[in-house]
Amino acid sequence: MHHRKSVCSNCGVKEIFETGKDQITHNQVILGPTGNYTHLDITATSIRNENGEIISATEIALDITERKKAEDSLIESEEKFSTIVNSINDAIALIDPKGNITYCNNAFQKIFGYSKKEITRKKIFSIVPPDVLPQARPRVQKFENTGNIPEGKPFFTVGLTKDHKRVPIELSLKTITVGSNVYAVGILKDVTENKKVEHELKNSEEKYRKLFEEALDAIFLADAKTGIIVDCNRAATKLVGRTKSELIGKTQRILHPTEECTKGVTPGFKKHCDEKIKSIDKTQIITKKGQIKDVLIKASEFTVNNKRILQGTFRDITDRKNAEIAVDNMVNELERVIEKLRVVGKATRHDARNKLSVIANNVYLANQSLTTNHSASKYLDSIELAISQITDIFGFARIYEMIGVEDRSYVDVEKIVNEAVILFSGLGDTKLENECCGLTVMADSQLLQFFYNLIDNSMKHGKKVTKIRVHYKENDDMLQLIYEDNGIGIPEAEKELIFNEGYGKCTGYGLYLIQKICESYGWSIKETGTPGKGAQFTIIVHKKNKN
Repeated sequence: MHHRKSVCSNCGVKEIFETGKDQITHNQVILGPTGNYTHLDITATSIRNENGEIISATEIALDITERKKAEDSLIESEEKFSTIVNSINDAIALIDPKGNITYCNNAFQKIFGYSKKEITRKKIFSIVPPDVLPQARPRVQKFENTGNIPEGKPFFTVGLTKDHKRVPIELSLKTITVGSNVYAVGILKDVTENKKVEHELKNSEEKYRKLFEEALDAIFLADAKTGIIVDCNRAATKLVGRTKSELIGKTQRILHPTEECTKGVTPGFKKHCDEKIKSIDKTQIITKKGQIKDVLIKASEFTVNNKRILQGTFRDITDRKNAEIAVDNMVNELERVIEKLRVVGKATRHDARNKLSVIANNVYLANQSLTTNHSASKYLDSIELAISQITDIFGFARIYEMIGVEDRSYVDVEKIVNEAVILFSGLGDTKLENECCGLTVMADSQLLQFFYNLIDNSMKHGKKVTKIRVHYKENDDMLQLIYEDNGIGIPEAEKELIFNEGYGKCTGYGLYLIQKICESYGWSIKETGTPGKGAQFTIIVHKKNKN
């Protein structure tokens, strides 16, 4: 095999004969006939005689090259994304439609004093002071309701650190789509130092001069009547690559690459001052060497010796703009990789199901041929059970892949419960009491799978179930949707375990999948039945998720 003259060092078949294990799984890379490397997922399984002795073994190899490439590509994309975002000085946070912070970079952690573990999954309102909440809440609520957030120019607001200190910040908002999920991206800049500069300027001319010269932002002072530059700081000369002597006495036209830029800035500059509006505009400047830079400009006005002076504070956002483009490119790349993984998963399940069908047919034929060989029939029955479990696992993967993908709308609960019962071709002697007439909740097609799994759980594990009841209670804040049966119930010690992946007597995915569907809806579920008297599942639906 593969032109080898000796057994592979990690050979599963060899290990089976040496250790007596029933199954060994490992990965291997081989050189294919075309000279390309192929990644294999190899499973070796023992075959025993009537005495339980291993007499031979099977080895099944699955080509996972494309999946491996997709996984490697995703890992590389994530590493590049993380490196780029964490190298940016501005704080960046990713917020889901429920208002939870799902990601933040190092700068964000530094500004607000939280570790990534502490801040992840916290509500965005946790970093907003109480007095600022009335202004922040409508933006978040609009994002929750529509998937859009009011985007526009950066604006100033106040944040709240872990130790409850107020931090003035400059905030930019935009929405992005990753796969089927929509997120809000907040780009924040700590402008504490800028606020201190403004405060000091009001109190002391000497302090103003010192801060003026040492400010990180470029500052130009111009005569309000003529537009001629009368002063500028070191950051301003560095920004445009000119000395003070080359700038002072010139009009603002020297700063801008086109006449259009000058026309756009100067009237707006004066307008902000006249109306005493603190706002920010975006424009471009040109350096002495002809380099065009993107900048934000903030305008203000004050009086010195009865002369009105316009102050323009320029912030170079060229690097930030390039970083935003890089982030957008990375997000697009992540979307493509995620789509590849989805396609690979779907194709893998399809091909594997076809192979399982072949195995199942051959097992059936073997059973027909070996009706008198009870030992062989026992092994064949085990294979059939394994095939059934694998099929269930594939079904779980298909359903899990669809969770959170569809748009939600108001769904008739009574109708969905009845449709779930139809999938069982009736419940036999078990009586259904569906008391959800007129009840609608915000959900998608996965709600049918939700109730199907609950009924299936009752029929498989309730043992003596003769009645299933679905009803609800509600108050001003929430809705309680209750599913219960009169079976043997669930032992107290297992109530917290039944929703764990793989827990149970079958595949262990039924109740686990139910919990994941609840999480995608923003619901919660808990087993509240009495052991010995039946199972009861109480689902909490907050009113914002209910009609």
